Amino acid sequence: MNDKPKTIYEAYTQGYLFMGDSVHEAKPDMVNEPSHYKTGKIECIEAMEAMLTPEEFIGYLRGNAFKYLWRYQHKGKAYEDLQKAQWYLNRLVMIHNPR
Repeated sequence: MNDKPKTIYEAYTQGYLFMGDSVHEAKPDMVNEPSHYKTGKIECIEAMEAMLTPEEFIGYLRGNAFKYLWRYQHKGKAYEDLQKAQWYLNRLVMIHNPR
């Protein structure tokens, strides 16, 4: 039996959600594995990172996190939008603290 990850990086790389002091197993869903972003051999986020400079990609991640935080109370999917914001923030954390 695998131990739950103890850091955001471990949680992200092992497919978990790190929420405050607790870790939750992530199931395939519209936040972590949206099928409409995997229609080819490369995921959309990987293509974005490849085509942008590091500074531009950081801006892209920040902008998307902000977008989901801005509108999470207005779409009727608050929890999902907060998870999406966290997903982009987790990517941003990984850039600034690669292990």
